[in-house]
Amino acid sequence: MRVSSSAVEYFREVATNADVSKRHFSMPSGFISSSTASSTMEDFAKGHPLDNQMHWIIRIHGLDPKLLRIYEEKYKESVVTSICTLPFAEFGEKEILLKGAFFHIIKMDCKEVDGRMIHKVEMAMLNANRDHGTDLALHEGAKQVQRNFFRDMCQASSYKIVHL
Repeated sequence: MRVSSSAVEYFREVATNADVSKRHFSMPSGFISSSTASSTMEDFAKGHPLDNQMHWIIRIHGLDPKLLRIYEEKYKESVVTSICTLPFAEFGEKEILLKGAFFHIIKMDCKEVDGRMIHKVEMAMLNANRDHGTDLALHEGAKQVQRNFFRDMCQASSYKIVHL
């Protein structure tokens, strides 16, 4: 994607934060169109040679199986799904839609290619969501405890991935 210099600096600040627990950002209500083909990414990012370009390399993982088992035993009524990544096309550009993405930045590099700056951001994303569509009190009592448990499980799984 073509990005502003301020966007590059924001990502650099997140990517270089010494506190690994602060190296994340999310788009909870958004969709991101991505591709498994590097050439598609590069074609979309082409623009004016002075534009900053940012290439996201996204490693998609599931939850740690041991943690997931603990969650499922503790919250039998909750359903954990993998709806965050949806293959959209199996031909052509091999598009994958990312829904409600939560990213953990692993590292960021920069290089000049054909007169333009390319900022490559490598990040991890968990393909997991919990079914809570019928819950009206997500931030109260036992539901808040369950929500926090799931969040902590996701963060623990992300940190394990980052340190592989």
